Amino acid sequence: MKKDVKTKKESASSKKTKKEMLSSMSQKQRKMYYLKKTCIIILIAFAVLAAILLAIKFLFEKETEEKSIISQIQEQYPTYTPFEAEWDVDLSQDTEYLSRYPYVMYGIDESGSLYALEDENASNLHEGQKFFLDYFKMLKEGNYEKYPCLFTETYKNTDPSKRFEKNVERVFPPQRVYDIEVRELGRFKDTDKNVLNGVYKVTYKINKNSNLFRSDIGWDPVNETDIMRPLIFELITENPGGKNEKTYISNVYTETTAEAYARGNVPSEE
Repeated sequence: MKKDVKTKKESASSKKTKKEMLSSMSQKQRKMYYLKKTCIIILIAFAVLAAILLAIKFLFEKETEEKSIISQIQEQYPTYTPFEAEWDVDLSQDTEYLSRYPYVMYGIDESGSLYALEDENASNLHEGQKFFLDYFKMLKEGNYEKYPCLFTETYKNTDPSKRFEKNVERVFPPQRVYDIEVRELGRFKDTDKNVLNGVYKVTYKINKNSNLFRSDIGWDPVNETDIMRPLIFELITENPGGKNEKTYISNVYTETTAEAYARGNVPSEE
């Protein structure tokens, strides 16, 4: 109670001192005092307004970036006229297809020399190389039942609008994949989590594409050629080098989206 009384007395004393100070000023000095006080208030108001505008700008840019990345993932491509699906075909007996060189060519970085993984001893292959050999074997066989098992649960549970592969449960016939190139961009081991992460750029063509596996590439009637469109694969290997080693696709996206990632426009799945 005494403290409150003291505070009130000090406040009254301060007001009295200020009043005495103003009364002792000339009219010109009082005008300058009030002008200075008004300027300070205006500056503070401008500073507060600027801070609010910056906050609004930040939120708007963040929302724009999120819309941009989703737009890039959902890019629209020409609808190529699909070929008839061949469900019972055995591509290992198709000489015309085999003449197109359907082997997995592997290299390090964008410009490294390429060699066929099929020519290598299986015991010499690391987790990423073994994964892509199995991946393309599965496509050639049309093994759509195994396809969903290639992805992490996190990726499968991500909003389909924010990922390249909209339907991991898709059904597709044997794929005539050829001109396959897998380029290793980087492999990074996380010893704390006992996982190994790999990033790869993958390109290939699909002859007589039925559009049931990939509808964003197909036959170009003008240039009379199959179209290819590179994809970036992010792989994660659990228990690398161990008996229970298992590799999954943690993310897959186009080069356009990769550029957005490089600018820091990362989707919610990251």
